Amino acid sequence: MTAVAVDVDVLTDLDFQPTLPCELRSHDQLDAGNLPAAWRAFGWCPGCHHRVDFLLCEPGRLRKQSSMSGCELCGHTHWWADAFTVVPI
Repeated sequence: MTAVAVDVDVLTDLDFQPTLPCELRSHDQLDAGNLPAAWRAFGWCPGCHHRVDFLLCEPGRLRKQSSMSGCELCGHTHWWADAFTVVPI
């Protein structure tokens, strides 16, 4: 059995940064263009404590931070910024 030496130095020369899609359902209708996700939003519904975690683009973040949101499971409505934390990817 012989060992194979692998030269991984060429990998450091690669400049690859994957882009992740925005996961907002209304992304195509309301936000300009098809921008990649730049933020991760996570939070819990104040009504039923259902956990939500998704990616969103910058225009989506700006639009959502001052809007009302409703839970898909229990229908509870709340200010989006009160229930979600947003962190950069």
